[in-house]
Amino acid sequence: MDHNTREELKKAAAIRGEACVTISLNTHRTAPDYLKDPILLKNLLKEAGDRLEDEFGKKVAETVMAKLNAMADKIDHAHNLEGLVLFANQEVSGHVKLPVAVTDRVSVDDHFTTRDLVRALQQGAEYYILWLNRDWARLVHAFNGRLVEEVKGGFPMRNHVAGHDAAKQVMDRDYGALIKEFFNRVDKALVKVLNSDPLPVVLATEARNVEHYRAVADKQSFLKGDFNPTHDNLAVHHLVEEAWKVYAPIVRERYNARVQVLDQAVSAGKLHSDHNDVWQAINEGRGDTLFIKEGLFQPAMLVEEGIELLPAGERERHGAVDDIINEMVQRNLAFGGDAVFVEGDELDRFNGLALVTRY
Repeated sequence: MDHNTREELKKAAAIRGEACVTISLNTHRTAPDYLKDPILLKNLLKEAGDRLEDEFGKKVAETVMAKLNAMADKIDHAHNLEGLVLFANQEVSGHVKLPVAVTDRVSVDDHFTTRDLVRALQQGAEYYILWLNRDWARLVHAFNGRLVEEVKGGFPMRNHVAGHDAAKQVMDRDYGALIKEFFNRVDKALVKVLNSDPLPVVLATEARNVEHYRAVADKQSFLKGDFNPTHDNLAVHHLVEEAWKVYAPIVRERYNARVQVLDQAVSAGKLHSDHNDVWQAINEGRGDTLFIKEGLFQPAMLVEEGIELLPAGERERHGAVDDIINEMVQRNLAFGGDAVFVEGDELDRFNGLALVTRY
């Protein structure tokens, strides 16, 4: 996910107002599957239009739907990722493509549903692959074991000197110094990318190049691992698959460490799992990490004493919060907390929701 997506998240999460529509749908990268994506989007747009007209009237519905339809018409489905989120109200609109699957749904509320964006950010499996040899360098943006894009702007970079006759290289200058100079240029281009959008880096190169590159690398902490691609013309998606084998254990170890916090919090009496207790603690600013079972959505009514949970079929009730979990995530982030979306069964004993508090 790039810097622009993160900015979209910040802007969307801060907006409160009438008739905020969020449309989320799973999409596909390749044909013929992506040919079905516009059909699903069209159906979700119709649902959004119907709900808007029922809740806010024809004039408001026409204004918001004009923005949503204009965005939908411009989306190039041939370049979809795993998920797509559109949001609009009468004043603003935007959309983001996500490298994670989402739940196909329409939300109409007084705020945008940004939990899928938060989940993509919080999973922490986003990284760069610096594909390097002594002739050229390429930079690839990946999420989990999937390609997001090949980074341009300084990359790919060619070592034009390396193509000269080796004897002439030795006569002109020390060959090792020439390689060091090229690696230094590569690193400067990498640092420029990292300054704009800092992510971990997996170094993909021959073993003999690792120490030479580390010697000139400005940001040593970003080098999470290295491996030797089997050949220079390796397909990029195969490169990502190999790099994920290096980076996945690091991500899994970090995830396991975070989930272990649940047991520690239970022992320390700093864990809430009742929805009202979680809501109160978050609004008091005591929330540290909110753990959510993947796919958990919960409509609710805000009442004087807290929240009243609603059956899924009543999420369109007048005054209802379409998804109180999304509201919890946003409020906890606003107070400096965090969110972790759990795919396994670790949260089953807590009915899918748990908040670790600061005190």
